[in-house]
Amino acid sequence: MPLQPDPKQAQDDVNEFLNKKTKERRSLEKRRKEKSKRSEEDTKKKEETVRGGVAQEEKFAEEHENRLRDFKKKEDQRKKEVEEHQRKKRTEEAHMLERKEEEKKEHKQHEEYMKDMRRASVLKVRVEARKKKSADTEREMRSQAEAEGFRNKQQAELLEHRELRKVEETSRKRRGEIDTRERMEKNEASEEARKHRAKIDAEERTAIQMMEQGLNQVRMQINSLPPGVRNSETMRLSAEERQRKEKIEGDFMRKRTQVEVDLQKELSAIAQRAKRERDAIGAEERQDKTQAETFMRQKKTDADRTVKRKIDQAARTAEEILHDINTGEEIK
Repeated sequence: MPLQPDPKQAQDDVNEFLNKKTKERRSLEKRRKEKSKRSEEDTKKKEETVRGGVAQEEKFAEEHENRLRDFKKKEDQRKKEVEEHQRKKRTEEAHMLERKEEEKKEHKQHEEYMKDMRRASVLKVRVEARKKKSADTEREMRSQAEAEGFRNKQQAELLEHRELRKVEETSRKRRGEIDTRERMEKNEASEEARKHRAKIDAEERTAIQMMEQGLNQVRMQINSLPPGVRNSETMRLSAEERQRKEKIEGDFMRKRTQVEVDLQKELSAIAQRAKRERDAIGAEERQDKTQAETFMRQKKTDADRTVKRKIDQAARTAEEILHDINTGEEIK
């Protein structure tokens, strides 16, 4: 059976190998850098040697170039000064022309400004005048409309009071006529009943008198009878007299009662008829008053609407006056 390697030893061997390779790589890089550095130093030395040979030539060339550059610089400066002088001259001439144009433009602008100021002043006066005229017109038209509306409403109220008073007076007059007629009819009925009662009373007295006359004749005949018979007949006659009188009085009492009943019926009918007529007059009065009040209320409403319409018209007229400004008119 072969021997198994120690894992730890194997790992140490690997690490050692890797460290060795790392050191070799670093050493190789170091040598490469040193070689490169020596190569650069050699190159620099060679270049210095070459430059040393051409330095003198370059110096002469540089001095010549400097002289040419100075000459060119002076020439350029001279040209530049000439050009600057010409440019300044042209600029001054342009500035002079520009100032003249600006002065001319400013003068024209000033004239336009003054013209605009005059126009604005005139327009301001016109606007203020229009504002005043607009306000005065609206105030006057509003005042007239309100005064007219007040007069119309007052007139409507006066007419309403007159109409209501006329209705009340007419109704009161008609009720008075009904009251008078009622009293007259009641008086006539009462007078007729009184006459009827008087007639009944007279008829009652006549009936009693005729009854008493007949009984007196019988009583005279009884008085001629013997005392025993006379007394019994007298008692019978007195009883008969009482019965007849009571019957007569009862009959006429019923007649008087009927007269009173008829009178009360007539009075009640008269009163009811008068009441119906007064109620009808009252209903007509209320209806006439309602119609009068409705009519006058409509007139007041119409007056208010007229006032509002005229006030609105006043506002529109004022607005038209305010905007009726002739801004296009030539103002000098």
